[in-house]
Amino acid sequence: MTPERVERALVEVTREARSEQLPYVDYAAIEDQLPMTRVHTVPPRPFNLRPWLLAASFAAAGIALGLALRQPEPHAAAVARSNAQTPAATVAPKTNQDINGDALAPGAHVAATELPQTVVHAGHARWTLAPHSEGTLLANGDIVTIRLDRGSVTSRVTKSSRTETFAVEAADVRVAAHGTEFVVSLGADGVSVSVTEGSVLVGPREEAGTGQLLISPAAKRYSATGAPAQDDRGLEALGAHPTRGRTAAEEPAASASPSADSRLALEAALKKGPAKRTAPSATATGTSEEDEDPRPTDPSADGLERATTSVMRLTQACFKQRTIAGEGVRVTAQTSLTFRTLPQGGVNRVVFEPPLSPAVQACVNAGQSAIQTEATRNGFQVSRTIDLER
Repeated sequence: MTPERVERALVEVTREARSEQLPYVDYAAIEDQLPMTRVHTVPPRPFNLRPWLLAASFAAAGIALGLALRQPEPHAAAVARSNAQTPAATVAPKTNQDINGDALAPGAHVAATELPQTVVHAGHARWTLAPHSEGTLLANGDIVTIRLDRGSVTSRVTKSSRTETFAVEAADVRVAAHGTEFVVSLGADGVSVSVTEGSVLVGPREEAGTGQLLISPAAKRYSATGAPAQDDRGLEALGAHPTRGRTAAEEPAASASPSADSRLALEAALKKGPAKRTAPSATATGTSEEDEDPRPTDPSADGLERATTSVMRLTQACFKQRTIAGEGVRVTAQTSLTFRTLPQGGVNRVVFEPPLSPAVQACVNAGQSAIQTEATRNGFQVSRTIDLER
């Protein structure tokens, strides 16, 4: 038989199978005819919990024994608790939280407990009462004035071009400052003042603008009425040494300036003075050459302000003349100027920090020779903040 005939036969068988219906099968009758056999089942055995309960009791006893063995002794627990509390004691604050001085009204009373208490006037000043000290805010605003009622107060004043921005009153003594750091202490025998930066004017409380000028570093004691004390006892409590007259040999070390160049220029100017000064020598009457010098040790308050005003006006004029600006353009600058005077009078050198342009500096250098200042034994130094505009 050929493959073609096989293929035709397969197709024919398939067609016939599809055309015929499947025979009906009665499965129920077939099942009835099958033989059935009964199966006998065994009932389940009852579950015994006794072994499990016995194991659980042994496990509980073992856990209890382990916890008892690991329990620390009572004294060991107490030591652990005390050691845990030690770090908390070491991080205790050393000062109280600062007080916003701008929010205080005149007459507000501030007291420090076992810790110092600081009052902050933003951008103006900050004053800190020592432990167990008390103070009262007398005036707030452009000029902050406080009264020290007990203890001591340390004040830090932001530098300003104003003549006076901050003052401390203690008993009948008034200490006025601007751009400085100083300490005022009130005691039973009077008032102690220590200046670590800048200068302060110490005088009677009822006569503002008058008194004795203290230029840092300095420390002196005053009576309750503002008169200088005859001795310097008690200054060691402020961390300062008793003040005394300075000799010519000590002056270069005491006259600190903002830079090494200005310090060298000051020393050269002192060497070129009209009279060469030597160390004080005793005479037959027991006096020294320095005692015979008629010039005061410190300038007067008016002399200090006149010299400062002259230097600031010169700087402002030079800034306007030597600063180049386009039409409709406004140029502003803020700097801190420091100048030192010569003992015989006159300005030695003016230093700016940050520095101004070379043209402005040259203009100030040329004009400073025309400024006259009060003659003092050792000269004096002034630092001020100045705002310039072109």
